[in-house]
Amino acid sequence: MTTAPGNNIAPWFRKHWAGIATIAAIITALWGALYGIQTWVDSRVEDRISDPAFLRRLAERARPELIIDVTGAVLVDRGAMEFLDGPPQVFPSAEDPSMIGRISLNPKKYMAVAPVVSTVDGTSFALKAARGKGLSWEYTLAWSGTLPYPNPRPIRIEIIDR
Repeated sequence: MTTAPGNNIAPWFRKHWAGIATIAAIITALWGALYGIQTWVDSRVEDRISDPAFLRRLAERARPELIIDVTGAVLVDRGAMEFLDGPPQVFPSAEDPSMIGRISLNPKKYMAVAPVVSTVDGTSFALKAARGKGLSWEYTLAWSGTLPYPNPRPIRIEIIDR
């Protein structure tokens, strides 16, 4: 049987089909193995980020914060106490003793940036942050509005500089 000019692919394929099949099987096996590894890693990551304990630890490390009330009681500690030398000292406002007038924070080590102080309930205030003695930060709060919120009015302190 003669083949037309330029049609020599069939005899070549018959001669090399075993090698081509082996290469195709290797490529398919590698693709399957890589897909299996990727699926396994994805499931491990998904399991890890779905764990509430892991999410809590991540939040404490990424964005440590503390919520206090007018008496200085720590309501919530999300990792901020690791950076402070004891709970914040809180002094009531002269105008309204149910509001915080001054806060003093004593960090364990130097913080170039003052921790962020904000309200949890949306009450507005003007804030002045200044360096105190040693490593401490002193905050003066001037309240400009009130909301019908029961005492104690919670304050959030977020540690920025770690």
